[in-house]
Amino acid sequence: KRKMSFVAPEKTTFQTAEKVNELENRIGATDVLNLSIAIDEGINIFVTLDADMLHNKQLEKEFGIEIKSPYEF
Repeated sequence: KRKMSFVAPEKTTFQTAEKVNELENRIGATDVLNLSIAIDEGINIFVTLDADMLHNKQLEKEFGIEIKSPYEF
């Protein structure tokens, strides 16, 4: 059974977003913010269709999160 929740950005989210953008600047601002929220909330899998984010090893390693396509489920 998978757990899903909804969250809003915290103050630290914007600091995380800056780090994400430094590592990968091809990602749009909304995607960076959504990924940063997931990172700050301790989510271990982030699901996206964005090709620049999918299986981005540098982001996955830096933040300890898997970035997957919905088709992988």
